Amino acid sequence: MKRVLVTGMSGVGKSALLDELASRGHVTMDTDHGDFHELVDGERLWRRDRIGQRLPALSTSRPLR
Repeated sequence: MKRVLVTGMSGVGKSALLDELASRGHVTMDTDHGDFHELVDGERLWRRDRIGQRLPALSTSRPLR
C-alpha cells in the first residue's frame, strides 16, 4: 500500500482533497484533528510517534477523522 503525505499552507484545500479521496474509497488520516502535534521552540511539529501508531491501522480501516 502506498502512503502519500499531503502538506501545504492553510486554506489550499488539503482537507477538501482528503474528503474527496475518502469519498472514492481511499483511507485518509487528517492530522489537523487529534493529538498529532506538539510545540517545539514555538513551532508546531508533527508528533511522529502518534502518527506512526496510527499508520498500521490505515491498511484495514476507514477514514481516521
